[in-house]
Amino acid sequence: LQRFLSGLKLGRTSVGHVRRVLHAVFGLAEADDLISRNPVRAVKLAPNRTVQTVPYTAAELRELLGAAEGMACYNAVALAGVLGLRRGETLGLMWSDIRGGKVHVERQPSGPLKTANSRRVLPLPAGLALAPNDTPFVVECRNERNLIGYASDERGTGRGYARAVQKAGLPPKPFHSLRKTCATELERVGCPQGLISAILGHSGGGVTRLYIHNSEEMMREFLNRVCEAVYAAKEEAV
Repeated sequence: LQRFLSGLKLGRTSVGHVRRVLHAVFGLAEADDLISRNPVRAVKLAPNRTVQTVPYTAAELRELLGAAEGMACYNAVALAGVLGLRRGETLGLMWSDIRGGKVHVERQPSGPLKTANSRRVLPLPAGLALAPNDTPFVVECRNERNLIGYASDERGTGRGYARAVQKAGLPPKPFHSLRKTCATELERVGCPQGLISAILGHSGGGVTRLYIHNSEEMMREFLNRVCEAVYAAKEEAV
């Protein structure tokens, strides 16, 4: 059973669900004296790995886009960092999905979109220039591993996201950090949380809150505004 659960190509939550179902089934068999002991009690799940995905700052994203120019990952970095698209959504986006100044998020390479809210229409920002290519897809490669790439050319494509990060001289971060960058910057400029959820394709604000990183820079900016307002009011009173 331990090898069976470890071999499942599922996320931790799904594996945990399978374990609970098996525990209930064998528990009934044990209660009916069909087996002497419930074997699932001895099965332990692997410890949960917590990976903190920290977003880029606006300046870092600008550097990353500059380093990615001419690379196959450029459009994917722009779509994820500025529009908040998921990795699969960037790879599934076709040029025909960009029409009337809008981006229609309708597909990803493998399987349906993540949720019903993932199907959305986003206005294309005037300053966002996507690099053209000869394929029907906005992002040249449709293979997620090729998109991410490796920092070393010997191990894979030298045109992937990891190579662009290295070229920009930035600390390595997961591709998903770009999506969190979009959410954090939207919060910083004062975008309502409900609108951030709609842009990211979330079903509720609870998930969106996990994407917003309250950096020291953001805290300082807003605290400075409060301080300015307080002292301006004091001067007016005098």
